[in-house]
Amino acid sequence: MAANVRIITRKKIIVTLNAVTAVPISITDIYVPDFEIYFPIENSGITAYVGNSIVDTGWIPRARGSSFQYTSGTGSLSGTILEVGFNLNNIYILGTALNDTAIVEYMYYDRS
Repeated sequence: MAANVRIITRKKIIVTLNAVTAVPISITDIYVPDFEIYFPIENSGITAYVGNSIVDTGWIPRARGSSFQYTSGTGSLSGTILEVGFNLNNIYILGTALNDTAIVEYMYYDRS
């Protein structure tokens, strides 16, 4: 691999939701420039909610069968500009039915 080249990979996490407590997308810190959430049509709950640790049903409802993309919009893979991104450990999802799922795909690259 050439010096100063970072390889981007696409990864996914399947999050099990519940209707009582919001759950983080990841239990560890994962820093990403963007991510997408899909709520399968097979989910029992009609909607889910995405936000920080205090997300509740007052946030924007996200319909099952839909996907939503979140992009930071700034930064540089070369490291010459400070990166702005998301920590998937700080993004929470609140479901409206027990054991529904959310599929989260994200772009990831090694920062070493």
